[in-house]
Amino acid sequence: MKQCFTKNKVKTADWFTIEASDRYIYYKNGDTNIGSSDDDENSLPFPLIAKHRLGSKGRGNYKLDSLEALKTWLESRKNRLNEYIFEKFYNYVREYRLHVTKEGCFYTCRKMLKSNTPNNAKWYRNDDHCVWIMEENELFDKPTNWSEIVKHSVRALNAVGLDFGAVDVKIQSSKKDNPEFIIIEINSAPSFGEVTSVKYLEILPQLLLNKKNKINEN
Repeated sequence: MKQCFTKNKVKTADWFTIEASDRYIYYKNGDTNIGSSDDDENSLPFPLIAKHRLGSKGRGNYKLDSLEALKTWLESRKNRLNEYIFEKFYNYVREYRLHVTKEGCFYTCRKMLKSNTPNNAKWYRNDDHCVWIMEENELFDKPTNWSEIVKHSVRALNAVGLDFGAVDVKIQSSKKDNPEFIIIEINSAPSFGEVTSVKYLEILPQLLLNKKNKINEN
């Protein structure tokens, strides 16, 4: 997914892989060698998020705030580094999920933290400590550059070859007129609530018809 995002210029987090040999070697966006554990802390941007390639809903993710924290973490997983990618942490306060097709966004919600979320869990969003705010709610707080966010969400969909998907996006504070954002990931099998199910039942017949017409054209 991250390789597809980079290739297709999807606006996403800077990401890294780390290889273990006689020292740790750091690669940006999967292939550019940017340094090693022999270099100083400036080789990598901190905080970093270590993300398990097969993780789900934030499970298997770790926030590493310093080079020392990274080194300690690496030593405990030295033989399993190919299971992880690493991302620069962006401290953007808003997170949204956009359900998209090639035509655009057909349903969206904002993920907001519950008031009792512990401090050590506030850096990520999942069902355990979030509520889902629908677009018509004033707390949705729609960004001023929403059309640009939708464009990159559709680009993420096309990059990985899906017909539909749920795109998670982190966005700067609404105090910004043109807030920065990153596409975190795209989900091919997102969790469904009652409203989400209704929205998909509305859109799927048209997607299937489009698919049929394309096959017939070929």
